[in-house]
Amino acid sequence: MPDPNNYTPLDEVNEWVPNIVALQDGWPPNGGAVDPANNSGLLNWPLLQLASRTLWLKEQADQLAADFANFDVSTQINAAIDALVNGAPAALDTLSELAAALQDNDDQVSALITQIAGKVPTSRVVTASGLATGGGDLSSNRMIDVPAASQAEAEAGINATKAMTPLTTKQAIEKLSPKTNKAWVNFNGSGTVDITAAMNVSSITDNGTGYYTMNFIEDMPHANYAVSATVSDGELRGHQISIISRSTTQLSFKTARDVSSNYITYDSNDISVVIFA
Repeated sequence: MPDPNNYTPLDEVNEWVPNIVALQDGWPPNGGAVDPANNSGLLNWPLLQLASRTLWLKEQADQLAADFANFDVSTQINAAIDALVNGAPAALDTLSELAAALQDNDDQVSALITQIAGKVPTSRVVTASGLATGGGDLSSNRMIDVPAASQAEAEAGINATKAMTPLTTKQAIEKLSPKTNKAWVNFNGSGTVDITAAMNVSSITDNGTGYYTMNFIEDMPHANYAVSATVSDGELRGHQISIISRSTTQLSFKTARDVSSNYITYDSNDISVVIFA
């Protein structure tokens, strides 16, 4: 008869065994240490697997118990309560106290609501005028709209139903205000043409000795503009500038200087031209 105090325990492993072995017909019914490869301990094989599962489950349960033992949500609960109360006086810091207070003041609240409703009747009408559109009675939200003029409309100046903004006002002034000088340039025409300063001039074309074309960024309003120019080479002698052609997009001219009482074309190192229109 087996001695319950004298036995060899199963060698349990802390793991979840996915499948429990079923004893098969023809297997030798022997006990002892589990060694299926050598047909040893086959009766203990499924018992060992079940025991390993049990050990694994016990470890998981012990870990969960330890985790819950250290789990404290009191701080989070207290913080949520504090946020809900949010500094309310002690007499009104619970839902029961709030409900009682609302019940006690129900008549006063109803009277206040009635008075507020009577201050601005929904039958009152907001009417737009001038450039504004929209409005209506106060039974719902209403919007007053003032349409703004576009840049083209501001510059045209013929639409009387739209408002001017600071931007379109500036654009219209810049477009419509008379300007005396429409373009000007100062450049060195000797060698490679070099513009030193300019307004409304994109480039200077070198057409040959003393022959230049001044190209405008923005077209002139007409081709009958006035031209003022100076030519200098740093010496006291006569200088001359002759207009060859002019259009709304460019001005072509030649520069010359006095050499023994004869004017010959030359490349000046200091030429200034101003357009008035």
